[in-house]
Amino acid sequence: MNLLCLESFIGLFLYTSIAVASSEPWDSYIHGPKARQVKPISVHFQSSSLRVESDNAGPQHISLSAGDQISLDFGIEVGGWISLNANVHTRTTPQFSLAFAESPIFANRSISDDTGSTPTQDWDQALNVTLPPGSSFYRTPEERFRGGFRFLIIQAYNEVDISNITCEIGFAPETKDLRDYSGHFYTPDDDLLVRLWYAGVYTVQTNIAPQNTGRWLPQVRPGWAYNNTVGVGETLLVDGAKRDRAVWPGDMGIQGVTTSLALGTDGLTAVKNSLETLFYYQNATTGRFPFAGPATGSFRSGAQSDTYHAWSLIAIFNYAIFVGDEAWLTHHWTNITRGIEFILTALDDNEYGLHNQTQTNDWARQGGGGYNSALNALDYHALTSFSNLASSFSNLASSFSKNTTVLSQATKWATAAQKLKKSYNALLWSEDLSLYHDNQTTTLTPQDGNAMALLYNLTTSPPKPPVSA
Repeated sequence: MNLLCLESFIGLFLYTSIAVASSEPWDSYIHGPKARQVKPISVHFQSSSLRVESDNAGPQHISLSAGDQISLDFGIEVGGWISLNANVHTRTTPQFSLAFAESPIFANRSISDDTGSTPTQDWDQALNVTLPPGSSFYRTPEERFRGGFRFLIIQAYNEVDISNITCEIGFAPETKDLRDYSGHFYTPDDDLLVRLWYAGVYTVQTNIAPQNTGRWLPQVRPGWAYNNTVGVGETLLVDGAKRDRAVWPGDMGIQGVTTSLALGTDGLTAVKNSLETLFYYQNATTGRFPFAGPATGSFRSGAQSDTYHAWSLIAIFNYAIFVGDEAWLTHHWTNITRGIEFILTALDDNEYGLHNQTQTNDWARQGGGGYNSALNALDYHALTSFSNLASSFSNLASSFSKNTTVLSQATKWATAAQKLKKSYNALLWSEDLSLYHDNQTTTLTPQDGNAMALLYNLTTSPPKPPVSA
């Protein structure tokens, strides 16, 4: 599909959605909060001795003695800063602690569910709060931004009365109405599909992070600190609201599409800023894009990834066709060309015309290396996408689009893609298993390489039936 056809399809999708917005059949599926100040709606768990005064809106006033614990439910994933009013009856400190959980499984503990990578990494712990005797207003410090929680757990060390508990939503800071999506999906025939779409939209909405709220990786311990610089621009699309809160190209290549379709200008701005971060840190000599954003230990250690380089290009292509900004594309064309030349150099480095995966960092999958099926499928998609994009420039009026170099690049990239596809099927296809191997040295037939082969049209024509079954 060329650029103009794809733009027309996207425009039809969004126009159709917006044109019927007055009826809003999807409104009940939208998870975005109605306001930036949200309060817990119910008590999930409480000690038997404490007292809670509630009304129809939820718990309003809580009286706790030493040892008491209460878990408050916001009803949905939120993220930001907690504020409250407290009346402290003793000078003994700290008076209470705050902990956070996404799942009810962890909502009865006195410490937070962790942002570490394994259950044994209980590094986050709880945030102890110390206040002077009497009445005080408390707000969590800026660096104690907490991304991604549903339950707030309060543990009392001394007698304290707490009221007016509020979460100040910190994600998507430029969005005035968090429920006013600019693109919608709806069908009356499949409730689950509609629910999946809006759950995905809200997930990526919570992933739009203010620039100065990145997580430190390796993480602060004990505790947490969200005051690292995520990248270039005031808001960026990160991989997750709680962890890692960083720019990861593999996530960009997937969630960037949802963000662009559903969240309008604010979503596109966050995607753009994350891509600008990748451009800023691109290796000017080799053309390789970074494995991860600057807020990560992977970035600081110099870790590299062949697959995430391809994902960077795919994310750039997706953004380019959604915005149709030729000036932006022209400005970055040299960067894009360098990125594609990095792939071409790898393809030319062997007799097969396939990319030999030497930098195997990926999404934590096992295996990898060699003439990897997932990597080469991603490379193929990047090559064909930008070949089509360069060819479509001939339909535009600018001098850049008429540049013969750009049109020759389109031909060159298409030729490399066709050679890759031929070798992909010759080297990686198993007639016995009717699947693609992970690489040329293993019998493993992974889901990613086979799914991408179908998605990106690497199968022969007609498609190999067992793969598509």
